[in-house]
Amino acid sequence: MDMKTNRGFTLIELMITLVVAAILLTVAIPSFFSVIQNNRLTTATNAFITAMTLARSEAVKRGADVMVDTIDSSDGSNEWGRGFRVGIDGDGDGAIAAGEALQTWPAFEGGITLDSDGDIASFTYDANGVVDSGDTLDLCDSQRSGETGREITIANTGRVSVTDRSLNCS
Repeated sequence: MDMKTNRGFTLIELMITLVVAAILLTVAIPSFFSVIQNNRLTTATNAFITAMTLARSEAVKRGADVMVDTIDSSDGSNEWGRGFRVGIDGDGDGAIAAGEALQTWPAFEGGITLDSDGDIASFTYDANGVVDSGDTLDLCDSQRSGETGREITIANTGRVSVTDRSLNCS
């Protein structure tokens, strides 16, 4: 009987496989990094829209004013990117006290900033779901080459809309 016992890869076959894998990885990794950055931008956008929607629905449900305000507005070019919260201004001082916060969002990571064009640090929804002042916020991703971001518009009626665009995020 003639039996072949050579069952395996030759060194040349293994080297060709490694070269093909290396080529595929060099093509795939940059596009995967772009996917991660797009997901961060989408997550930040959704977090802010969720906060505004929560404040509006709570104001209507409670029949009282509900605020969305920044946690730290000391950086004028990223006042909302350092975190924000939804809550009730129980003592009327224009700020949410520690026990009055309904939900809090932490600061954005990965070079994402959220800046108010009108330097507004809080929005207040009344019992009708109308916001006290409209504004446009620029959500920017500073880690990409070229300016990539989204423009979040808050209408005076309280409606929030998002537009993808290239922004001047310097």
